[in-house]
Amino acid sequence: MARAENEMQRSINPILSGEFVQQTLWSTQAEASEHLAPPDGQQPVPVLHLASAEEMSWVQVQVTLYHYRKTPVSLLSKPLAYIVLLHGRRIGCLIFGRPENTETAGWFSGDLQKKLDGSCRLWYWEVLCLLRIWFHEDVQVGGSWHRPGIVPGFFDRNGDWHSNLASTVIERALDAIVIDYLLAFPPCFPELPYQLAEVLSYCDTTQPRHRGTVYQQSGFHLVRENDAGLQTYARAVRPLTWGEDAYVQYFADRSLRSRRYRSRRQSERAARQLAFQTDTASFEAPRLAPSL
Repeated sequence: MARAENEMQRSINPILSGEFVQQTLWSTQAEASEHLAPPDGQQPVPVLHLASAEEMSWVQVQVTLYHYRKTPVSLLSKPLAYIVLLHGRRIGCLIFGRPENTETAGWFSGDLQKKLDGSCRLWYWEVLCLLRIWFHEDVQVGGSWHRPGIVPGFFDRNGDWHSNLASTVIERALDAIVIDYLLAFPPCFPELPYQLAEVLSYCDTTQPRHRGTVYQQSGFHLVRENDAGLQTYARAVRPLTWGEDAYVQYFADRSLRSRRYRSRRQSERAARQLAFQTDTASFEAPRLAPSL
């Protein structure tokens, strides 16, 4: 895994030196004056594009350069990303992955027995984390695209316009990730719980304009806040449809990774069974010779 992390960093470094650096969404001033609103007053519709392995490098560059954390997402979290398109252009991205911690008291645990005995609500593999959200500065407050007809939004009772681009994108992403993630990383043991139940995310309130508003508008609830001002939000996600679940099980049955893990577990069980039988045989009581 360390090798994979190093390869990812090497693939990003040339890009950080100047290539793919964030540019304005407008190519020319004439283009900036074009009316991009959909016909008949319809709301602009952002499109989610599931990032390929090659496109993941572009995503990692954006969050490394422009997200406040200034770091790419670790491959250890098994990241999966969506690129957000609006009017045919890339305006942002979202990255999902597994939580870094495998246990949060009373919430989720990597030990399935703790869920079964009621010590926590969820198994670790039922939880996903929204690790990064990034949008181009042109679609944020003060940007050239931040206006009615260009990005989705609404007018309040006072006639003031507000963008709901982020909450719209997050809502669409949460609906899609429940199936996309399990197809990208099929469960190794389909007989155990694998459907996603909740998505969590973090909000650093020490950062400017970070108040958790986008999470609240997207249906997340505040779980906790630590002394450093880091808030943890969570939201339940929809279950798989019957067809989606069948599709996931189909992939799980044929995935080379899943088959490798199942084979390894079967070998370990066979080895333990053999060791148990050997130990049992060595402790058998000696037979008494028949008395004359």
